[in-house]
Amino acid sequence: MKREWSPSDISKTVRMRSDLEFQDEKGEYHEFAIIATPYRVVFGGCCNCGFMESGYIERDLDGGESLGETLQEMLLDLKCYYNDGPDFVERIVCNERM
Repeated sequence: MKREWSPSDISKTVRMRSDLEFQDEKGEYHEFAIIATPYRVVFGGCCNCGFMESGYIERDLDGGESLGETLQEMLLDLKCYYNDGPDFVERIVCNERM
């Protein structure tokens, strides 16, 4: 599902995780810095100029989804993105950095 990407407001960060790393089916490793906000979990990379957002996943607060469940869904979608392609992801929204 393709949705239009827009930058996330990370001014109200509720949790920051140093990284999320996984290996795709081709053997390549992918690593992302994670920032959780009240409404999104944002993923990207950190460099000397700060955090560079690659995308996000909306949190399903109405459905009672915990932050851990959102992170798990994001990981599954990121694996799908790298193994099967961007047209097969369910919930993540990515920008051109991906």
